Amino acid sequence: MMMMMTMVMLMRMVMMCLLSVIFVLQWARYMKCDGSPDPTILPEINMYMSLWREDTENVSFDSVLKSSDLVLKVVGFLLSVISIHSMF
Repeated sequence: MMMMMTMVMLMRMVMMCLLSVIFVLQWARYMKCDGSPDPTILPEINMYMSLWREDTENVSFDSVLKSSDLVLKVVGFLLSVISIHSMF
């Protein structure tokens, strides 16, 4: 019985640590203020993709590289959140 309670307490501590890591990641992303969408919020991703698709005036090589870099950062953040959630 005591072993079971210890395991439950350990699981709760691990879950709290993982939630803290997610919070820190989201806070760091928020503090960047780079205009990137939150990949964990589907409407933000949809809006960003829609605006990106409609932007036909800004198609220089440099602007495409800049947009692609931002997209890769968003995807990287999403992958880190997914890897943390897969631990649950």
